[in-house]
Order: sequence, then C-alpha cells, then structure tokens
Amino acid sequence: MILKFVLPLAFAAGVVGGVAGVDASQLVIQKQPSVQVLPTEAVFPGPWDEYIQAPANKTHIRPKGVKLTEGNVENASAVLDGTRDTKSGLTLGPGGIVIFDFEQNIGGRVCFEVASVVNNTFLALTYSESPTYATVDGDATNNQKPTDLPLYFGLRNGTNCVGNDFIRGGYRFLSIRLPNDPKEDKGFWDTSSRELVADASKRDSDATVSLTELWVNCTAFPSNPNPRAYTGYFSSSSNVLNRVWYAGAYTLQLSTIVPIEGGASIDYNAIVDGNKSPVDSWYSNFTISNGTSVTTDGAKRDRMVWPGDMSIAVPSIAVSTLDMVSVRNALDTLFAHQYGDGSLPYAGPPMGTIHEFSDTYHMHTLLGVYNYVLYSGDLKWLRDHWDRYIVALHVSIAKVDETGLMHVTSSADWLRPGMGGHNVEATAILYDVLKKSIELAQFISDHRAGVERLDCPHAGLFADNIED
Repeated sequence: MILKFVLPLAFAAGVVGGVAGVDASQLVIQKQPSVQVLPTEAVFPGPWDEYIQAPANKTHIRPKGVKLTEGNVENASAVLDGTRDTKSGLTLGPGGIVIFDFEQNIGGRVCFEVASVVNNTFLALTYSESPTYATVDGDATNNQKPTDLPLYFGLRNGTNCVGNDFIRGGYRFLSIRLPNDPKEDKGFWDTSSRELVADASKRDSDATVSLTELWVNCTAFPSNPNPRAYTGYFSSSSNVLNRVWYAGAYTLQLSTIVPIEGGASIDYNAIVDGNKSPVDSWYSNFTISNGTSVTTDGAKRDRMVWPGDMSIAVPSIAVSTLDMVSVRNALDTLFAHQYGDGSLPYAGPPMGTIHEFSDTYHMHTLLGVYNYVLYSGDLKWLRDHWDRYIVALHVSIAKVDETGLMHVTSSADWLRPGMGGHNVEATAILYDVLKKSIELAQFISDHRAGVERLDCPHAGLFADNIED
C-alpha cells in the first residue's frame, strides 16, 4: 500500500512518524509553496488517476444515460454525453417526463440550450442522489419530508440556466417534466427564469419544448479550476479500497462550496434572513462564511460549517487536495461567531445567532484548529487566533468537576440522545484536545496555556491539578 501527499516542509518530520500504517519510506514530502496556492496539475500522476471521480471539465457535465421516459417525449438521448442532435434534439410535449442519469454524484447549475419553445411554458425540475428516489418527485434537502417541491423554470429560445440561488448540491439524477396541466401549482419558481410564466393564465396547454443540449455547471470545489489536480494519491492492490479512498476525496470536493451558495436549511435561515420561501422549497443563497471557498458538512444538506464533520474531513482534505484555504475559512467563521463567554457556536451561520452551543462540537472546533495548523503549517494564523483559542479551551476545562470527568451542560451533538452529564464521549474528546493543545503551544513556543503542566506522559493521563 502506498500513500503519498504534499505537506508543509516545517512539519514533515513530525508527521511522518504519526501516519498509522504507512511506511515512512513511502511517504513523499514536498515543500508546499503557499496555503493559498494549489497546483494546476496532479502532483503525483500515475495509473491511480483512473480512480479520481472529479470531472476533467466541471463547467460542462452532460448526462450519461436516460433512466426513464414517460408520456410525450421524443429523442431523449439527443442530449446525452457523446451525442448531440442539433437538428431534431429532445422534444417534450405536455405530460412528457425524462429522468437523466449522470452516473455519479455532481452538483451545480442546470443549463439548457433551447431550440424552440412553442407557446408559453415551463419545466418542473427535481433531483435525486439515489436510484431509489430517481422519480418525478425526486428527493429532499432535509429530513423533514421525503421530497422537495419541484422547481419551476420558464424557458425562452437560446441558453437557459437556473439562477445562482438554485444551485443544487449532490445529485446523480435529474428529472425534467413539462406539466400536463398548464395551471399546475405544486412547485415553486426560479424567479431568475428568462421567461417567468408564474401567471397561469398566460400558459398554453399545447406548449412544446425542443432542447439541443442539457448540461450542469458544477460550482463545487471553487478553490481549483482543475478538480483532478490532487496533491496526494492512494494506491493498493484492492480495487475496492482504491475506489473508496477516491470516493471519499470526491465527496469532500462536492462539499466544498462558494460561501454565498450555502444554507439549504431555509427554515433555520429565516431566523437571520427572514425569508418567506414556501414550505418544502429550497435554495442555496445563504452566505455561510467569508472568502471564495469553504468546506461544509455536505453538498446537499446542510451546506453549512459543522465542526464535528471537520474532525474527519480536514485530515482527508490534507492528503487528497490540500485545500486548506477552504478549511481556514470554515474555522474563521466559527471564531468570528465566538460568544462573549468564550464558547464557540454549535455550527456556522445561520447558527450562532441565538447562542446555539454543543460541548462536543465546541471541542471539535479546537481539534479543527490543530488539524489545520498541522497540515498547513500556518503558524501566523495560529498566533492570530491563539488568545481566542485559549479562552475557548478553558470553557471546556472548567467543566471538569470533582469526578475528574467533564460534566456536559449541553445535550446537542450529532442526533444522539443522552449527551448530558458525565459523558464518556465528551471526556474522551477533551483528553484529545488537551494533548493537542500542548502541541499547538509548542508550535509557537507559548506556554501560557499551562495545559502541559497537567500532563502525566508516563501514565498517559492528565492530573486534576498541578499539585498532584
């Protein structure tokens, strides 16, 4: 098994010995030019590139197949990848349905090249990640209901793309439908449609649409125009293991988004932006951080900064794409919303407005700091945030009582009950935070934290107080 990835030169020696299961002779260290600069080509090209799932051209992804056609449809395959029938194209009449298969998860803006629109009409769009929900109803962006409302999109001749507010993250299947009833009112409107026919009286029951092309402009992973320019690679004798590793890397790329395209939880967003979006609708236009790229919990749900997810995501990003800018922007938004008592928000915006807090996720943010600094070597960022880090650290330390365990005062975690009181998960995370806080202090030669004085390295434990 071989694992190779780029690391900051200053931290190479310390990390080589800490990568479990990897022979140090097989770990190739190269100097990283800057945390803000990513390579335009793969650093370690080789036969393993066949496992990379990221598209070569993410601005123009065409469907690979047709899963279903129903009703008034002609020549559905005309818009598939590798074929383009500019003479006849795909034609939809009233009641016509086509479900396209991109054969892998993608995310972004759907676009159509419309050859002709006869009479005022619109398409109803739905999306799905799984074949189970690859129906005319599609799937959902949250767990409240199994499906979202269809997105209504009016058409004119020429190029038509859904608005930036309706970039959909995480889907493999796209359903397009020309409603049989021109007065149908079961969805919600993309108000940026080139032809907004929300007025039902202006729609025609005999409308038809002819499309010569359909594609998706994938807006995920904005940090690098070449999504296949990996800084690390993984190769083993197991085809399944190789596929799993690269699927994980691609999942993290899809979950890295433009910050102004976040926030699929519109009900929660309303606390901040007061939106009146219909129940079961969705959008992707909530600003979740500064910068031009940020790592989130997921491409479709919730499109927010969740520190618990970062504990797994950051090391994985480091050894695949090294997109540390997106990690830094996520941490910046969490510290920007740090509360007056030093505690950190449960998650990034829209959370952080009504003092949402989780003891465990608070500590996951601190672990995120360690992982970011370890893999980026960005000591300036650490020094700039050190005072706030120490205050946040003492919020957790102060909850260790006479039992020697952390007493959790917030039950919020990842959908787990029984999180209050003397909780083993929280105590274990705190132990990890304390160990890594000592390392962070050593990185910048600052011993103000005093945590290292509680460390008993021979016992592998921390003392209750420095007098022990």
